[in-house]
Amino acid sequence: MLKRLIHSARVNVFESARFFYTGLIIFIVHLFLRRFMFKFFDIWGVEEFLWLKVITYVLYALVYIIALISGFFLRKKVEPFFLYCWLIIVSISIFNEIVYAKNSHSYSFLFSLTEGQIYYTLVFSLPIIFLGVWKEIDCNLLYTNKILKIIENMVLINILLILSYFVFGLPFFESYPNSSRFGVSGFMYRGYSVFFSVIFLIQNWNLNKIKSLIFLIPLLVSGTKMGILAIALFIFFVIIKSFTFRTVLGLVCGLAIIKSPSWMPGFVSKSSFWSNVLDSHGIWGVLFSLRDQKILEFWEIFSENISLKTFLFGGTTRYSQLWVEVVPIDILSWFGLVGLTTMFLFHVKLLLSWEKTVPLFSAFAAGFFGPLAIIILGLWCFSSKKINKY
Repeated sequence: MLKRLIHSARVNVFESARFFYTGLIIFIVHLFLRRFMFKFFDIWGVEEFLWLKVITYVLYALVYIIALISGFFLRKKVEPFFLYCWLIIVSISIFNEIVYAKNSHSYSFLFSLTEGQIYYTLVFSLPIIFLGVWKEIDCNLLYTNKILKIIENMVLINILLILSYFVFGLPFFESYPNSSRFGVSGFMYRGYSVFFSVIFLIQNWNLNKIKSLIFLIPLLVSGTKMGILAIALFIFFVIIKSFTFRTVLGLVCGLAIIKSPSWMPGFVSKSSFWSNVLDSHGIWGVLFSLRDQKILEFWEIFSENISLKTFLFGGTTRYSQLWVEVVPIDILSWFGLVGLTTMFLFHVKLLLSWEKTVPLFSAFAAGFFGPLAIIILGLWCFSSKKINKY
């Protein structure tokens, strides 16, 4: 009886593409609704409701536990590479957690679980184990393509709402409600709006260029550095094919950055927000959206606590107050050089061509790293079997 029950659960749940598909849809809907609510919180000037956080944590836990159990049942089928990457990240986290708990008088497991080392370990490691399992249970890409189509339709609806903003001016559709900073992202969180739009911009480029240009709209009006960078990388890796032309363009962009003190003041003069940032924090504050200050804060802490252990395995910073919002630096601070190398190799394995790096590089530079975004990026990569080499 027990064996029959275990077999039924294994076949219908832990090795079922349909079950994972349903679970991922629920996960997607919840995270989109949560970010949807964030805009109301910004407008009302209130913090996120506790019950909304609890639901998110429970969903994360359920998805993670199911992916782990599935990984156990499919351990002989899942590519060892995914399992090794997951094991390295989790092992580093456990090591850091034990060391910190042993040496600290203020250690809180609950705080670490909701905002600290454990939380960010779940965030970074969930896509690894989930995609490793998904790749085996959806070999024919049936559910992969279904999910991508759902996300694409959601992005198209969001673009219509973005366009409606320029007619009705609803503040809810702004990227930065209650701020003088320009930006429009529709009902989506600004990071999601840019990230998913650039994916479908690239996907449709070789199929229907007119349709693909529709997905350029959120990038142009998002008001974010992520949107600007995504456009630049799209031109660099997708439109331009010549290596020589890319090299020249790269040099021109580098020269423009060096010369930014001469042209930046005039460029930002029409925006009161960026003019204030320029006056208060200078050119680098504008170029890096004040992340240069966070990098300096991180470096001060890192240099004071540098050791072989922190260099290799991280643990220099403990909680989200020191989140730099430049993903490679954040990975280095939490998981050290070993963790950073592991995550780098994971994404190299995941990406099939240079064009697939566009949303990833844009997100990483902007500090936008969510499990859902990387999972969808992985599904997009799985759906593209042809490897393009530039």
